[in-house]
Amino acid sequence: MYHRRGTIGSRLHRFQLAAGAVAVVLLLTACTSAEMTPSAPSASPSVSASLASESPIASTPSPTPSPTATPQPTARPPLPSIGPAPSGNWTGIHWVAAPVMDATPNAFSSIVGWSRGYLSFNDMVGTTADGQNYETIATAHSSDGLRWQAGEDLKPAANIGFVTFSVVEGPAGLLAMAWPDGCTGGIPTVQAMWSSTDGVQWRSVDLARAFGVDGRAEQISAGSSGYVATGHSTAADAWKPAVWVSADGMTWRSVNLNAAAFTNSLVNDAAAFAGGYVIAGAVLVPDSACGVPATTTPSLWWSSNGTAWSRDAVSGTTSATGSGSYASMSVCRITDHALLATEFPSRPGSDTTAMWTSTDGRTWKPLAGPSIDGTVITDGRHGVVVQSSDAGGLTILAFTNRLGLVTLAQTGDLPDEAGSSNVALGPVGLLIVSGDGSNTWVGVPTTA
Repeated sequence: MYHRRGTIGSRLHRFQLAAGAVAVVLLLTACTSAEMTPSAPSASPSVSASLASESPIASTPSPTPSPTATPQPTARPPLPSIGPAPSGNWTGIHWVAAPVMDATPNAFSSIVGWSRGYLSFNDMVGTTADGQNYETIATAHSSDGLRWQAGEDLKPAANIGFVTFSVVEGPAGLLAMAWPDGCTGGIPTVQAMWSSTDGVQWRSVDLARAFGVDGRAEQISAGSSGYVATGHSTAADAWKPAVWVSADGMTWRSVNLNAAAFTNSLVNDAAAFAGGYVIAGAVLVPDSACGVPATTTPSLWWSSNGTAWSRDAVSGTTSATGSGSYASMSVCRITDHALLATEFPSRPGSDTTAMWTSTDGRTWKPLAGPSIDGTVITDGRHGVVVQSSDAGGLTILAFTNRLGLVTLAQTGDLPDEAGSSNVALGPVGLLIVSGDGSNTWVGVPTTA
């Protein structure tokens, strides 16, 4: 027998003190129509009439039983037709409550969106008759978030247990990654990875071949330029930060973090987009001979090809100095042509956060608009943030073409709840599955 196990939502931003969350994560098809069971044919009247005429003895005809109505299955309500989300700046979201179908994602599913639809991953673990543990990750796909089909099951080489899922889309297609959730005794690393060109069929990626026997990937991003992973290496029993880039998600090469551009660098995460790659972290100035405390300065590095890197000059960052203080930077993709960088200081008496946007990965300007208290979700064309509002319900923020941030007006059947692991952005708009899996909503973007 098997049991379904849930997933835990978004991964926290991490600061790593050595040179070495986002996605997310609105991303395929089955139309279910009402099926009526035909009634059973009634007995022919000519049969009893023939028997009566052949009998020499007159008989009294038996009473004819009243016909019994054949129970009919309950017809499912018709599903609405939803077209592609409009281009340009979104100003609102119209919500459509969707009926739960056979393959609709449930409370135990992780859902993600991509350029061609939506995907669902559901971790199934159990025990065989001879007592062996097994794990299977059931997948489903939809093009519109309403009509779902079961896809190919993913089978990790070893049991992962509770799983967090993430999917990124690059030039060669999709990469799906699984992390163990819960207490792992350290920073979670990718335990299994699969690639796909259509979201239906998947191929396992050999992690040891991709990142080396001693390599451990912690975070992976993708864009039209390629794929980038950050993590660490344990070669020679020494923990060292590591960054890898790839053109196809299968073959990876290491970034030289010993290059001059990365002197005294601390790597946090990275992002890939149309303009290349950006690594986020900080630069550490070690203690001086006079005992002056070390200083960390939030920093970004850019490369067009993953080989030659330069450090960006980001105006307005605040360095941290003193015992127990540090400051770092994180970066994520808004669209394939825009990035968001966030400064995370950790100093006594300071919890401020600053944000910048960029279209080329080299020049950065402060973010204009409401503050963000959530994770950027993107399908490569648009970026939104879904967060809880003070008045209850949800607040939906969207990035404009000029990289400003606006609050979207909401109409229709508004969602009453959403877990961060149950929100996706895809080609028709937002998809939300309620925390208990009993309700699904599709948010169709509108423009002025």
